[in-house]
Amino acid sequence: MVHNVCHRLPVTALAYWTEDVILAGFGHFLRAYNIHTNVLVSSLQVFTDQAIHGISVGNGRGNVVLVWGGRHVRAVSIDASYVATPIGTTWKSTDWILDAAFSPSDEPYVEQLIGLVSAHNALTITSLATMVDVESTTNVLVPVLSGSDCILYSAHIKWLSPSRCLIASGTAFGDVIVWSALLPREPGRTHAQTQTHYTFSAHDGSVFGVCISEIFSHTAQLGFTRLLGTCSDDRTIRIWNISDLSTDCPLVTATQRQTGFGSKNEIRSPHAPQCLAKSMGHVSRIWHLRFLNYKAVHDAHNDGSQGTWLISFGEDASSITWVLKRITQINDNKELPFMLEQKYTLSAHAGKHIWSVAISESNSIATGGADNSIVVSHPVISHRGPIEISRDSLADDRANFKAYCFVDRNVLLSTTNSGKIVAIKLSTDGVASVRPVLKATDSLRGYSMAASVPGIALFGGVDGIIYMYVHEHQRICQITTVEQKIAGLFLSSLTRQSDQDALVALVTVVGGTSARLIHFQPDLSSTIDLIPTKLRQWQLVLPEKFIATSFSQGKLSNRWIIFLGSRNGSIALYDVDLDNASSKAHNYYAIYKCAHGQEAVTCLRWAFISENINYGFLLSTGRDGTYAVQKITQRDSNWCVETIHQLALPFGPFVEGMELCKNGLRLWGFKTKHFIVYDILTQREIMSVECGGAHRNFCFLPHLYGGIFVWTKASALYQYTQTSLPFTIMNSGGHGREIKAVALALTQLPVIATGAEDTDIKLSILDGNGGIQCVQTLKKHNTGIQHLKWSKNGRYLFSSGGFEEFFVWKVVMNLPVIRTGVKCESVHPRVGLSDLRIMGFDIEEPLGEGDEFRIVMAYSDSTLKCWQYRKDTWSIKGAGNYLTACLTKVLRLHRSSRLMTTATDGHIVQWCNESDGRDRTLAWTRRKKVHQNCILAATSVHFADGLDFVITGGDDNAIGITRIGNDDDTWMTLSLPRAHAAAVTGIAIVRHEHEGFLLASASIDQRIQLWRVMIQADRPGVQGVKITKLASYYTPVADVSSLALYRFGDGRSGLLIGGVGMDLMALNESITELSCCGDAFVAS
Repeated sequence: MVHNVCHRLPVTALAYWTEDVILAGFGHFLRAYNIHTNVLVSSLQVFTDQAIHGISVGNGRGNVVLVWGGRHVRAVSIDASYVATPIGTTWKSTDWILDAAFSPSDEPYVEQLIGLVSAHNALTITSLATMVDVESTTNVLVPVLSGSDCILYSAHIKWLSPSRCLIASGTAFGDVIVWSALLPREPGRTHAQTQTHYTFSAHDGSVFGVCISEIFSHTAQLGFTRLLGTCSDDRTIRIWNISDLSTDCPLVTATQRQTGFGSKNEIRSPHAPQCLAKSMGHVSRIWHLRFLNYKAVHDAHNDGSQGTWLISFGEDASSITWVLKRITQINDNKELPFMLEQKYTLSAHAGKHIWSVAISESNSIATGGADNSIVVSHPVISHRGPIEISRDSLADDRANFKAYCFVDRNVLLSTTNSGKIVAIKLSTDGVASVRPVLKATDSLRGYSMAASVPGIALFGGVDGIIYMYVHEHQRICQITTVEQKIAGLFLSSLTRQSDQDALVALVTVVGGTSARLIHFQPDLSSTIDLIPTKLRQWQLVLPEKFIATSFSQGKLSNRWIIFLGSRNGSIALYDVDLDNASSKAHNYYAIYKCAHGQEAVTCLRWAFISENINYGFLLSTGRDGTYAVQKITQRDSNWCVETIHQLALPFGPFVEGMELCKNGLRLWGFKTKHFIVYDILTQREIMSVECGGAHRNFCFLPHLYGGIFVWTKASALYQYTQTSLPFTIMNSGGHGREIKAVALALTQLPVIATGAEDTDIKLSILDGNGGIQCVQTLKKHNTGIQHLKWSKNGRYLFSSGGFEEFFVWKVVMNLPVIRTGVKCESVHPRVGLSDLRIMGFDIEEPLGEGDEFRIVMAYSDSTLKCWQYRKDTWSIKGAGNYLTACLTKVLRLHRSSRLMTTATDGHIVQWCNESDGRDRTLAWTRRKKVHQNCILAATSVHFADGLDFVITGGDDNAIGITRIGNDDDTWMTLSLPRAHAAAVTGIAIVRHEHEGFLLASASIDQRIQLWRVMIQADRPGVQGVKITKLASYYTPVADVSSLALYRFGDGRSGLLIGGVGMDLMALNESITELSCCGDAFVAS
């Protein structure tokens, strides 16, 4: 009846099956991915209604893995084609399972043991043969060692031999226990001998992660061979020496704390191991840490830098790679003998939390985040730091590199402060060769500008002379002069077939009111004198207070247009005939003011679809932190400019450039101290370099997987080259935070809008592979999203949040390059004037032409307001107050004059508009209590003869169906008091039938329930209402907040559930044939 189409869930478990295939737990599904092809190779539902929390790969029999979640555990077989099949039955532990591991064994099935550690430090031992026994009469795992009173937050079990295991346990109160169990080698074992080696207070907060290392042979001379790593919510990582396992300390119950109260004992416990090092690096709680494989580290480093490496993972969704190093000189006896040196930080997940980690034998590291994505990286071998370009080849010791640009893949041309031009051949090994191109000249001494396209570079300086360098012949010449100090120099290639190798340069001068446009074609023949041919020039009059910061040109309707971006955020358009030079100054044809607010327009790029159409697209970036797309249309010799897309980026505000590539659009700029390259199509960073920040000279040459970044820092020149992605992402990531609102545009291709606690709104679609792909991220809200709603035609999206935030977004689909265009068309005039939340709203679209809306908003202070909106114009139409309860939802019944609201006091309330043209008042006229407390979800359905039903869900776990008839009718409610086991947060009408309707409800109990509601309208009140539960389904989405109806292209209906992730279910047509699976509710 219902089947899962796709979902976007936190990745709660990871394990490497091979170096090429990784196993991942998404909710109750186990999935296998090919890392290199990013292809899902198999998927299996392991549990009925339990999320997967861990995966352990068997090291004895190669095709068995152990999967556990909560108290449930199950064995799964994986064949050569990576198809997963469950073996045996699902077993249950007596407590929550924290870790599990197979014992070492070379014999399949026979006596291979499995150890499980539970939340009260109990050890359960079973065998693989028992787990896969399909004829077993019991499915309960009984511990061989009972637990303690203190609850654990983390545990790690490591087998030392086939009969002995070592366990590290981290408690909720900061203690760590290291103990081992010796199992008798006899059939039917039911007991074990235990020895506690260490028990000590390790952290000032809860211990969220513990990890026991392998035996390190290379560290014996340093005084340790086995380490224990711990991490906590005190944000520290600590390394302990547990090499000596011969120690024996008192029983756990005699030393461990039972509560978190009381002060820490600062005196080192006699039962504590030596603390070797500790460090802070994350800005949040730390969930996990792992030691890396020493042999793989040694093979990756031949420079003596190998050592003990580890990696930590935090709530801040970042991972940090560390190296344990000895401190050569200790001044204080209390100082630790080792230090943790931070090598590399990777922030590839969105939102918060890295929930799962896996490390392969080659130190390939996979992390699973709350954003549904799996990130695979190789921090030991992939990270290479920046390289300083030596100035030793410059004759003058005081010479510094000034203006520079790329002319080839590995060749950089630069001026020096002495006026020279040199060619720098870059190298990844840190040795760059510098060759002189032009001797010192006064024109370039102390001040210079540079611009380039592949193979050609231009230079200019204080006296206005412009030099051209042709890389093919490694020659330079003077081509023209503007006779004044150059303020801006830009270069672009023409694309006309009649202008092979033709270039267009734009030059501005200091204090000038015009710009010089230079069209030329370099002579690249073998017998060259480098004097350009077809040299033509035009004067472009600049608008008032216009300082050019960017330049682009393109063709539209057989006419060539020039675009200039300014320092004050404006864009000017010129219509120039490039085939006819003229001494007459050209005025700008149009100016688009405040395209990027009052900040500089840093880059312009022209894109058009075909020469046969009259419009094209101008893409721009600015230092307001946004990138934009303007639609340029030519109509009857007039140029029209319309912004169809403008969104803030996750980095900035210094967005400095972009590249139109085959796979979409890439932008770059600065975020705090880092240079960032961002891919718009995949919505992720692909390159990050710590360079010191935005205020410096730099040059960037983009590449498919990164590029070459050159920058100046403290008068030195540095380069960083990235030719491969630092990490691979599997699955399109989501918010990484809890989704609070969901809305669907029921267009030809449904667009899913989700708003979350991270204050972002994401627009997503179903991709061809059955997944959910994010196409745009809307960053403007400063608080969590409260409500989302689309207009009927899908062209407008409305969003609300705290601080009276209400935004109107205009959405355009099927655009070139960026595919989906979004701009914030209007901001509500009261945004930020108070801390009120707009909890819900309703949109009415009056009949007639034009985009006009009447919006009714419900506020958290019990206020209801009605606004009229039309093209950035707002007017108040009415306002009213309820009582003291917070309003939660707004419904407009079939008759638009009747408004209904819900509130936190459990009432539904009817409002009417008493406006007579002078008194703009909304007044509530009737109310009825339908829930004990807050109403969290509401919808309505209309029948003939003015009959409406309001369906509500509350935090009293009930569903209410209220009959709303004529104004003088009595409202009657049929209540389902235990419809769910927790608060009902979502209600949706699946189908409206002649004598009733099909209803879906969602709850925090992670159940989706389907109900058939039959209506006999001729019977009074709700006596003719009969409700039958058709089905109940588990959803892996936790903290369900939203439920929406989805329409597939083939006409089927689906349910989209939002919360901690998303889940899309499809409803089969056989739904109408189902019989009752529960009690029927009939009004008496």
